[in-house]
Amino acid sequence: MFQFRTLTRRFGSLYSVVIVFMVAVGTIATMQLRHIQLDSKRVMEESRELMIITQLISEIDSLEVLLETSAGIEIGDFDRTVKLLRASIAKIRKLEDHPDDPSSAEHRLAEAQSTDDLVQHLCAVDVLLGDPLTLSNREQAAELLAASRQITQVLYNELEEEALEAGLDLELRADRTRLVLLLSLFFALLLLGAALTLMHRGVVQPIRHLSAGAERFGRGDLKHRILLKSNDEIGDLASSFNAMADRLAKAHTNLEERVKKRTREFIRAARLADLGILASGVAHEINTPLASIASSAEGLRRKIEGGQLHPRQLKRYSQTICDEAFRAREITTRMLGLVRHEPGKLSKVSLQLIMHQAESALRHRAESADISLVQEPVSEHIFLTVNGGELVQILVILLANALDASRPGGRVTLKANALSNHLVVDVVDEGRGISDEDLDRIFEPFYTTKKPGEGTGLGLALAGSMVESHRGRISVNSRVDKGSVFTVTLPRDWGLTQ
Repeated sequence: MFQFRTLTRRFGSLYSVVIVFMVAVGTIATMQLRHIQLDSKRVMEESRELMIITQLISEIDSLEVLLETSAGIEIGDFDRTVKLLRASIAKIRKLEDHPDDPSSAEHRLAEAQSTDDLVQHLCAVDVLLGDPLTLSNREQAAELLAASRQITQVLYNELEEEALEAGLDLELRADRTRLVLLLSLFFALLLLGAALTLMHRGVVQPIRHLSAGAERFGRGDLKHRILLKSNDEIGDLASSFNAMADRLAKAHTNLEERVKKRTREFIRAARLADLGILASGVAHEINTPLASIASSAEGLRRKIEGGQLHPRQLKRYSQTICDEAFRAREITTRMLGLVRHEPGKLSKVSLQLIMHQAESALRHRAESADISLVQEPVSEHIFLTVNGGELVQILVILLANALDASRPGGRVTLKANALSNHLVVDVVDEGRGISDEDLDRIFEPFYTTKKPGEGTGLGLALAGSMVESHRGRISVNSRVDKGSVFTVTLPRDWGLTQ
């Protein structure tokens, strides 16, 4: 069985049916209108002829009345009679001369025969009236007029019958035309309904389905596919869309894997860089006890070599060496206690220790840049349940960023406020500030306002990511050439956010 597998064939077939229907309706309507036109002319012609015959009957009756008058006909009456007779003959000739008579040939032949007989009779009466009007002539004229009257009546009856027949034909044609128009309207509505149904089922619904599927795919549902069982062009479009979706999903998966890999690499590099800053700070901090140990050891060696070592000096040198060694061990222990926790592993840590470690890590860098790094004191009794390494890393990133933005002779302040459930840390600098255009983008990865080669653009992005991972907030308030304030709000117990 033949099936319309494409929209082109479907709509082409529908258009063909519409064209055939319109041609058929047009042909039938044209034929009916032609017949109505002919019947209308026929009715009008018969009406005209009936009017003429009616006038003719009236005139013949008048002639008969004049000829039957018992008294003699006066000259004036005679002249009027002759004129009336000749006018009647002229009217009869009009019946013969009309070129547009749409009546049938049989009717026209019978009509012509009757009018010929009528003209002959009236002409004979005209001849009789032209001779001296004797009694014999009057009688013959009266007989001829009576015969003419009879012929006229027969002709009137025929014309009346013909007019009635023409009127009935006209009504029949009008009824048929009305029926054709009603049927055409009915079939036109059927075709319109079929066209709308085909349009809705074959075009509108599939396109809506395609649109909904594309919108759902565009919102991120990469597993969604369009299930459209159709063998037409829209079905081909759905298949092409699904094939494209498969390729995009595969490319998206590959891209996500590559992005995750690169992100891990960049985060690892950023963490190592921050650990390098911590190590630099610890190295600078541990130099002081190491220098004291080296100095005491050197003094002790010289005393021993000179033979001048006194027991009290030995005790003092050895005590200094022990104290400074313990101090160095304390520094390294504190460093390990902050950074060797595994990611996600929490411990109870002093806020004072966190801030001291972050400030110590960058103290040497601040002194080298002639920038005053100030840590506002906090109570030693405030403890946090956090990952110490991550929190120190967040503070180091913000402090390093503030130092980079500060000018020589400037000041960077680290302060914290511990609320009942949250910790609020502010890093305040008096540096260059950040423009409004840059404020919306400073937490984007790889976005930096520093000169090429001076920054990767990952520090603030990493800090923001770590803060948000613990359901915290990081914000910045800055004015150009006035400085910036970075505010970090974090829960005091990170265990409640996991």
